[in-house]
Amino acid sequence: MSSKIRQIARKFNINEVPQVVGFGHGLINDTYLVKSGNSRFVLQRLHPMFKTSVLTDMYNITRHLISSGMKTPILIKTKTGKLFFKDNGNNYWRMMTYIPGICYENGISSKKIFEAPVESLKDVLKFVMILVGIREQNIPNDGEKKVLIDFIQRH
Repeated sequence: MSSKIRQIARKFNINEVPQVVGFGHGLINDTYLVKSGNSRFVLQRLHPMFKTSVLTDMYNITRHLISSGMKTPILIKTKTGKLFFKDNGNNYWRMMTYIPGICYENGISSKKIFEAPVESLKDVLKFVMILVGIREQNIPNDGEKKVLIDFIQRH
């Protein structure tokens, strides 16, 4: 990978940057996998349509999700404490922890969704419930509450 990308990765608060490789075929952001010792990170050049304020939102939302027991990527701050790095070409970069898994870069069919393991569906449901602020006591209909709670407890 180019030395420019490696130099950008070094701007973030990680120990070392021995290896950077292109990662995936995203439609919006240029994405790289950074390997630093036993740790892996995702480095992305953000598309210009995104404002840096989206990173503040992401930082706050992921902190909330983590405190609610969800596993989510964590934004890595730069060595100067920012959530992004701005290069000389006015490009904005972010880095986050890497979580292994499957990414469907070109979308996913409804057949694949229904073939997903129940554990994945449970995580999606929990994620949605956390994001919209639904808690057991906030679900208005007792029948709906029971269905959701039973589903989570069964899986």
